[in-house]
Amino acid sequence: MIHSAANSRRKLIPNHTVSGHHPSNNALLHVLTHRTAFVRTYRMSQKRLLLLGVVILSCGPARLAELDSPDRQSADRHNPDASDATAAESTEGAAGLLGAANSGTASPENLDTVPVWDMPAHLALDEYETLDLPLAVTDRGNKRVRVSCSRLPPGAKLDLANRRIRFTPDFIQGGRTERIECSAFAGKHTSAVSIPLVVRDSIRPPVPVITQVETESGFERQTVIQTTDKWLDAPAYSGREFSAIVTVPSVILDSIPVRIVLHGYGSEPGSQGSTREIRIYPHDPYRTYWWGYAEGLPERLTGVVADFTQRRVLHLLAWVLDTVPGADPERVYVVGASMGGAGALSMGLRHARHFAYVESVIGQTVARNHRPTRVAQLATHWGHPQDDLPGPTRFESVWNAQDMVSVLNSDWGARQQYVFSYHGKDDPIIHFGAVVQASPVVGLSWYRAIQSLKTGHYAVWDEGGHGIPDPVMGAGWYENNWDRIHHPVTFLRRDLPFPAFTNSTADGTPGQSGKGTLAFDVESGFAADVSVPGDTGWNGDITGTFNRYLRWDSNSIVDTAQVSSITIWAVNGTGEASPVSGYPTKGDMYAGPIPISVDVTPRRTQRFRCHSGEQVAWTFGVTSGTAVCSTDNVPTIVQLPVTHEQTTLRIVRL
Repeated sequence: MIHSAANSRRKLIPNHTVSGHHPSNNALLHVLTHRTAFVRTYRMSQKRLLLLGVVILSCGPARLAELDSPDRQSADRHNPDASDATAAESTEGAAGLLGAANSGTASPENLDTVPVWDMPAHLALDEYETLDLPLAVTDRGNKRVRVSCSRLPPGAKLDLANRRIRFTPDFIQGGRTERIECSAFAGKHTSAVSIPLVVRDSIRPPVPVITQVETESGFERQTVIQTTDKWLDAPAYSGREFSAIVTVPSVILDSIPVRIVLHGYGSEPGSQGSTREIRIYPHDPYRTYWWGYAEGLPERLTGVVADFTQRRVLHLLAWVLDTVPGADPERVYVVGASMGGAGALSMGLRHARHFAYVESVIGQTVARNHRPTRVAQLATHWGHPQDDLPGPTRFESVWNAQDMVSVLNSDWGARQQYVFSYHGKDDPIIHFGAVVQASPVVGLSWYRAIQSLKTGHYAVWDEGGHGIPDPVMGAGWYENNWDRIHHPVTFLRRDLPFPAFTNSTADGTPGQSGKGTLAFDVESGFAADVSVPGDTGWNGDITGTFNRYLRWDSNSIVDTAQVSSITIWAVNGTGEASPVSGYPTKGDMYAGPIPISVDVTPRRTQRFRCHSGEQVAWTFGVTSGTAVCSTDNVPTIVQLPVTHEQTTLRIVRL
């Protein structure tokens, strides 16, 4: 997304809807465009669809995996040997489908027909318009048609029950051409459709400008200036300049991860470079908690409390992805501590479509639960919580928009994210209530929400303070530097599924209130002296984790319309025994009972999705069973017995 400064003013756009409608016989798709009231009607025969580039393919079941996408599945890029296995598994899933699909009067042998798509040749819409596209496909043999999509724009959701795709592009997706690629299965036949979707660039903030370049050993450090307009700033502030630091490795590779690092309250942007990743260090000098402020400022605290700060960061990210060779949009992650930790959660969950992973250290998860001092400071940007000033969607207050439990509960995309979090029980600044006190909107704490909503997570707590390590365990005691982006086996990508582990028998007990030794303080909770072991006033385990020992093989993933499989195990690596009785081990040493029983939910699946209430079959070593798919279109396999032996969980649609 690169534009000249001459085109730097935002166009205010209403939230129209682009809708597709398919009458039973007329094959019409109505597209309501952004600034017009007329309806464009696409009448297309199958011959015209072929001429205009909508590809219809058919063949026997042995090629179902190939037909699922011209680019094949994401897992194949990491495991070239998976191709044959994937085809076989897809065939088996389709074979299982035949019995259920053809229980009527006709049989597939007598009705040699292929599902026929009736779709537009191409689509176009503006940023923040909504596409509501029906997947129009029929089969003349009256067999049941099953639909799967192998490729959708980031942020798009497939509604299997109603056979529709819904997608609202955000402002950094403007100027890009996405694709919608779906397959239809009927009996032993399949067909596919591929449609280009152009997101028109209707919002054009000024382009960031590099003002200084420093060459260091192994990387280049760039000072970047962002000039704001009415999209990146409140109208009265438009034209301000914000600085940021971007570091780029000296050796350009084909695929380079991008890390966004958000600083804490009152800090300056970092500048440390890396030889193996691009790093973006933005600046929040007005301490907006990486969110934004009311549009009426500086004169009045009125209007929408827009996410101006997040927009600046996302605009900077889009600029880096567009201009730095090798920058990989599938491996973007956001990290931060304290105010930066809260910002990482907000950005990584509310804009989950752009991030592979979120890391939040000592970050508040529910804005309304901040200590009174911080609430008063944020009220100068957002208004007081009781004022309920609107957030950017106008349908939620800004304080609710910064309730990450509420975001997880309401946003399907947020639940596909993987989050690492760390908190200290003797932290008096962001006290432990940040993760164990309930959201007033949802009634769940952060810890209970990530478990009950089946979100991918790894959580750690100990008796540390605000940036001060635990007096017994020290810093980083919980693992041997498992890098969730760079690790060769267990890694995260935006376009790759992963297993969300919940309710593990190896999890600790964090507690949720005081243990009676200290009175609750509205500023510091039950925090005590961080240098004194064992004196915290919070109940539960003094130190503990969720999902510390569980790993998976990202290279083993199979993700097709019929089959989802992944290899998982419990790590037992190097480390040290517990330094004091009652404390855990250090590093990757596991001293608990085996097997570890844990619930497993496949998340971020690109192809494997099932109807809410649909039954699927699963196997895990010698264990097998059935499970029911949730409203998130994936099943949860309950209490799998995970050992140190690498074992494949395989889920098949019936």
